[in-house]
Order: sequence, then structure tokens, then C-alpha cells
Amino acid sequence: MNAPNRIIEPWMIGSLRCHGNTIIGEAKMKRHGKQAYIEAFASCGFAVRIRESENTEGCRVKMNKKCTNTSLRDAKVKHYVVEMIRK
Repeated sequence: MNAPNRIIEPWMIGSLRCHGNTIIGEAKMKRHGKQAYIEAFASCGFAVRIRESENTEGCRVKMNKKCTNTSLRDAKVKHYVVEMIRK
């Protein structure tokens, strides 16, 4: 991966490919900024928009067999939703 892509984890790309969206935690978003993520996803070939999640209680994540991560976990912090922009 080139330098801008270091902030994107492989499971994020897998989730975008499988589901058309992924999440970013509040701490990582504060550290890198929304624009840095938009540019990093663009360098991987994804046009995305990022919005704050409406679910303030956190989220439950489980990816299907096609994705690289199949773990189940609870996130009790604010997070951001990254959605692919469909043309």
C-alpha cells in the first residue's frame, strides 16, 4: 500500500466490496480526518461519502464468508459510516 492507504485496514476494503459500506471509529476519524479517508479510499478506486452514524449506542459488526473478517464485536463508541457512491 502506498502512504495514504496506511490508514485503511484490509477489512474496510473487504466490507466495501461485500456490502458497499464500512465503519471508522471516532478516535481514528479524529486522528486522520474525513478528507484523508476520502482520499485514501479514492486511491484504492472507491468513490465514497462519509457520514456520522445515527446509532449513538455503537454498532454490531459481522461480515459474511466473502469478507476477510468474520468476527463479531460490539463498538460502544461513536462511529462514522463510509458508503460507496454509486453512479
